[in-house]
Amino acid sequence: VFKHNLTREVAYETLPKARRRELHGMAVDWIERTAGDRVEESLELLAHHADQAGRSEQALEYLVRTADRAGRTAAPQEQATLLARAIRIAEQLGRAELLPSLRSRRGRALCNMGAPAEAREEFETVLLDLPDEEAAERAALMVELAGVWRWLGDTAALHKYASNALALAEQQGRDDLAAAALAAMASGESSQGRLAKSLELYRTAYDRTSEIRLPSLVQGLEQRQMILYWLGRSAEAIEAGTQAVRVAREVGDVTTVVRALSALGLAYGSNGRYADALQSFGEARQACEQHGLGIWLARTLAMAGGLHLDIGDLEEAEALAEQARAAGRVHRFEESLASSGIDLLFNYARRGELGATDALAEEVDAKVRRASGVHGWLWRMRFTQALAELHLARQEWEQAMHGASTAIERSRAHGRVKYEVLGLITRAQALAATGNQARALMDARAGAERAASVGDPALERRAFTALVMLGDGHAAPRADQAARRVGLALPEDLRRRLERQAE
Repeated sequence: VFKHNLTREVAYETLPKARRRELHGMAVDWIERTAGDRVEESLELLAHHADQAGRSEQALEYLVRTADRAGRTAAPQEQATLLARAIRIAEQLGRAELLPSLRSRRGRALCNMGAPAEAREEFETVLLDLPDEEAAERAALMVELAGVWRWLGDTAALHKYASNALALAEQQGRDDLAAAALAAMASGESSQGRLAKSLELYRTAYDRTSEIRLPSLVQGLEQRQMILYWLGRSAEAIEAGTQAVRVAREVGDVTTVVRALSALGLAYGSNGRYADALQSFGEARQACEQHGLGIWLARTLAMAGGLHLDIGDLEEAEALAEQARAAGRVHRFEESLASSGIDLLFNYARRGELGATDALAEEVDAKVRRASGVHGWLWRMRFTQALAELHLARQEWEQAMHGASTAIERSRAHGRVKYEVLGLITRAQALAATGNQARALMDARAGAERAASVGDPALERRAFTALVMLGDGHAAPRADQAARRVGLALPEDLRRRLERQAE
């Protein structure tokens, strides 16, 4: 028994190396002998002692088993670290036959923890050493690499690997691999904002096989869910999201479970099911905290903040956005910094609190300019609309009209109804302020009509209320109806908080 860790370390270092190895070996033997059915709880300790005892084969076995357990409990960072140690020992032992599996599994763990560049190195190393005759294995690796290139924002590389994987899968008669390659291609289309084409590719992929266990097919369910949400098809997004959560849970993909739960929260919110939305976000947040999924916690917080922004709960929206940005800084997740920064700009514009917006807008602008893939087209559209609302709040009518027109154009190009509606409202208000009442009413009515087409009560309330404020008294019943739908669907505590904010 040592009173201080430093004393223990000094005592340990004074032991001869041979005696240390002997004692570590004794520890392995004792743990194996006494642990019984609970040996799984001591795997990492066994791996450590076996490694220090020079029993490399035993250490390798225990490391792999520990990594498997970390994968099952959704601890990707721990899993990646353990597999790195296993790879080192396998290389020292000359166990080359184990390396492809170990590196591939480490690549997936790195993807799950948000480290695609490191994952790419692992997958490419395996692919380089894999013989051409192992066509199915090469196809599976190419699909993995296509997914990595999606996160790295290189859709050309994504398409190259996915196309090669599809060709190999077709040669091998592997419908599951072909479907996985098609799903990877679909993710590339959505990254470029071609949402309709992406949905069609996903439909083709899932028609190809009922065996949805490969990572790109499981993850594709969540990505398809997001596309349906972006297109304003919230009921379909809810159905797709429910399937995504169920399948991801069945295969033990906790990262996709969390991502799908967050996306499901957005879909519930746009369908007016606010209690379900809050529950979904709560489950996602709990899972992130339980499994140490820091970057996905930042994403969950950002999405939850977006829901509160939509329903007008601006205080909570601001708090969640700041939490998301704080988590993004800790875990170096730029996406949450940019996305939540855009939400804060919306928030300040709608509250008329414009004092700190210049510095924030400059920060967000730099991130938006660097963005690629799905974040590129989506952030540019959202940021443009946020700036238009800021110009409107500052009574800079021409800049507001120009920004809103750009947001409308971009929204229509991608089918993103929500920002088309917001752009039409902003442009209508700026037009009215410059005396162009006829065009203002035309835009406001078009926005209300588009909002009504997607069935989002909060969006309808905003659009029809704007139309009433512009002088269209006929829109008042629709505005009241939408407001009642929102109020009745809100949990009581949230409704009371909104009433206090309104006072």
